[in-house]
Amino acid sequence: MGKKPNVVIFKFSLALGGGEGFNFVIGKKLKELGYRLKFYSNYVPLLKQLRKEGIKCTKIYWGNEVGAKRYLPLYFLMLPINIIQFFFIFVINRKKDRKNIVVFQSLNEKIFATRVARLLGYKVFWIEHLSIRPWLVKSYFKKAYIKKSRYTNKIIVISKSVKDEIMEDLKIDPGKIEVIYNGVDLDRFKEFDLKIIENEKKKMGFYKESRIIGFDGRLHNEKGLDTLINSFYNLSRRFEYLYLMLAGDGPEKNRLEGLVRSLGIEKRVIFLGFKNKDEIPLFLNMLDVFVLPSKVRESFGIAIIEAMAVGKIVVASEIGGIPEIIERGVNGFLFTPGSEKELTDYLSKILSDKKLKQKIEGNALRRVKEKFSLDVMMKNLEGIFDK
Repeated sequence: MGKKPNVVIFKFSLALGGGEGFNFVIGKKLKELGYRLKFYSNYVPLLKQLRKEGIKCTKIYWGNEVGAKRYLPLYFLMLPINIIQFFFIFVINRKKDRKNIVVFQSLNEKIFATRVARLLGYKVFWIEHLSIRPWLVKSYFKKAYIKKSRYTNKIIVISKSVKDEIMEDLKIDPGKIEVIYNGVDLDRFKEFDLKIIENEKKKMGFYKESRIIGFDGRLHNEKGLDTLINSFYNLSRRFEYLYLMLAGDGPEKNRLEGLVRSLGIEKRVIFLGFKNKDEIPLFLNMLDVFVLPSKVRESFGIAIIEAMAVGKIVVASEIGGIPEIIERGVNGFLFTPGSEKELTDYLSKILSDKKLKQKIEGNALRRVKEKFSLDVMMKNLEGIFDK
């Protein structure tokens, strides 16, 4: 068997989120599988995580992503510097004894560095973590994106929903686009011992009879958390010892706290703040139901498969790539984005029917193991890289 490829990955970031978690996981796994690996990023927290795993990485800056028009002047100002900078990065990292691969994830380097990498003998892979609507469809670089895409080996997307958008809006050859679903680490996200869960609930002051609805993600308007809070208010009048826990931080926190106070449910809604990747598995194990009420976009929903992996029932918006994970009434429930009534009805049904809840939780866990595990994701990624 020949040597595993040499892989150079670029990741522009402004905060730790799903995309950063994806990069950390694939970096760790590719290293374990024997790939020669080098990361470049502007974001120090991500670099620190990678270095802890013994992954070679370097901090560089190549301008803010030009998805927003206000960054166009900076893009063109830095363009000559960036072309030279990336040229030397490709030359320094190129290996003669193995296949060379580069992975681009932000719009900037996809536009200015794809041709350079191909001329230097690299295979080029783009990754799209998000829906392209509306940011790319209305972008100044839309035509350049389409043109440069011809020089890629593959565009990797995280859901069929994103693939459909690229084909419909950009008319890119479907043969160029490969769907690889995100995968969850089943060694970390698993069902915990009941005693551990009960002890944690006790420490937080919950009763033995308490039931908990939960959310994990950014507290942002597009996440639809007002729908969840209003739905919880309706349920709290029917179900005693019912609580809502919200893990995460973001620009909507103060407004959402105000909404909770106005409804008089501040004693039953707990804002936990940001939870790091090591704290999330225990948080999810404490829940009875996980809700993802996104109302604008949700390209995939990594939080959904993490909740399913610990054996939790999920109720989520029927939007973006979420229906590719959840089959309504089989391994979870889907509701119309923004519909408090539908969400309330589904949650009421789950809280009232223990047998139904257990059946769907079992189906959810099987679904993750079969299609959304980290092993499945890495097998698919290897299949593309090694081809």
